[in-house]
Formats: sequence, C-alpha cells, structure tokens
Amino acid sequence: LQSLEMDSRAKDGSTHTTKSYRVTFPHHRIAYKQITLPALMTLHTGYWTFEENEDGVAASSQHTVVLNTENIARILGADATVADAREYVQTALSTNSRATLGYAKAYAEGKR
Repeated sequence: LQSLEMDSRAKDGSTHTTKSYRVTFPHHRIAYKQITLPALMTLHTGYWTFEENEDGVAASSQHTVVLNTENIARILGADATVADAREYVQTALSTNSRATLGYAKAYAEGKR
C-alpha cells in the first residue's frame, strides 16, 4: 500500500496538488484511487498494467472519472460543455500518463 501526493502543472501553467492511495501487485499492476482531486473531477480511479513481451515490457494505464459538472464553467469558461470537460480531462490524464510512463521507462532502462 502506498500513499502518493504530487503537484501537477496544467497546460495553462496552473498547478494543483493531488493525493492518491495505491495498491501494488509487483511486476503486474498498480491500482489507485485519487482522494484529493482536481476541480473538474468528483471521482478518479484507475490502474497501470505491465506485461512482459518479446520486446521487454508493455505498460498501459486506464482511468475511470466522474466529472464535476458544477465546476465546468469556472474552469473552462461559460460556454464550455460536458463534452469539452470530458475532452479536457481525457487529454490531461493521457498526457500525464504518457509522461509518467516515459519516466518509468527511462528509470527501468537505466537500471539494466
């Protein structure tokens, strides 16, 4: 069981702190629940999976999110829709996941 607190920087330069609890299944999976959330979410859970293959290890992530619709206008502007918020959150989570996986890859390859 792990507790993770981190600061993230959005595309607009703003930062926010999040906190998550993670359960690890070494070499296979990390499952988590974020308990301190960005303003556009009321729920964020997910997992990372790791599978060995002929090229090394394939890593992937999956997120489950419930949008905080009350904050859409405040965060994205008065004309923003739920679809806009969904796209914004999906892009942010995908970008963050790719960056994290890139750091993990560099670290793991440096340990070889």
